[in-house]
Amino acid sequence: MACGHGFSNPGYELTPALDEFLTNRRATMSCRDLPASLPPQDLNATQRLYRYLMVSAALVWKATGVSWPALRVLYAVAYGATLAIAYGIFRLGISRLLSVAATIGIAVSPVHLEHITFLRDYAKAPFLLALVLVMGLMASGTWSKRRALVYSAVFGLVLGVGFGFRNDLLIAILPWLVVVACALPGPLRANLPQKAACVAVSVLTFAVAAWPILTGYAEGSNTGHVAVLGMMTPFNAPLALRSTPSVIAHSESGSWSGYSYVRLRSEEHTSELQSRF
Repeated sequence: MACGHGFSNPGYELTPALDEFLTNRRATMSCRDLPASLPPQDLNATQRLYRYLMVSAALVWKATGVSWPALRVLYAVAYGATLAIAYGIFRLGISRLLSVAATIGIAVSPVHLEHITFLRDYAKAPFLLALVLVMGLMASGTWSKRRALVYSAVFGLVLGVGFGFRNDLLIAILPWLVVVACALPGPLRANLPQKAACVAVSVLTFAVAAWPILTGYAEGSNTGHVAVLGMMTPFNAPLALRSTPSVIAHSESGSWSGYSYVRLRSEEHTSELQSRF
């Protein structure tokens, strides 16, 4: 996009300059380093699933030129939005002065700051906090049907756009359903048509906003491994758990847990099994 080719897949080694740029051997690249037309090829999984994040980077590069340092703009926007939305969440329950103090605490928190450098992972922060803020606003203040539907639409829109940055945001769906079910006036069974309308509006706006990403998932994804991440061996010690004969082991390839595998820890358990039988 930044060089006028649309949202397409140039591959990794189309030209030496592109290869060097993508492998961090150079910080900048000129559009002149690409051919006038790109060979047609399908989008890869990352491009399909994180499309909105990549489009954001492309829009910055279109204005500044293709350069890794230029992406500091995205870091700054994500950081500023995170703090602004965090302040809004604090204001739901505490005074303006205390909210400012709490926001400053987040702004200088070492735990917060160390994650800013990982744009793909940090980019979800403002979206997730925005969803929390919408849920807080939905559950507080004066209730009206129009107000509830507006917040439902905003929730779906934020979730849909954020879905194109990181799919982690889907964890907000269950809390949202709880808020819709419990925050409206009356007992749990009251206002069922209104509650159903809120859910329907949020689903509709999500589907519209996330449609390019949803169609990308229809072609396959690499997110299935997320279901077993917590059961992998690196979590045994922190959780004070013993290993079993059949374990989901950590991959030899480092952090790519998608390549995890199941193996039998026969060497560790042979003596124990012999003693039992």
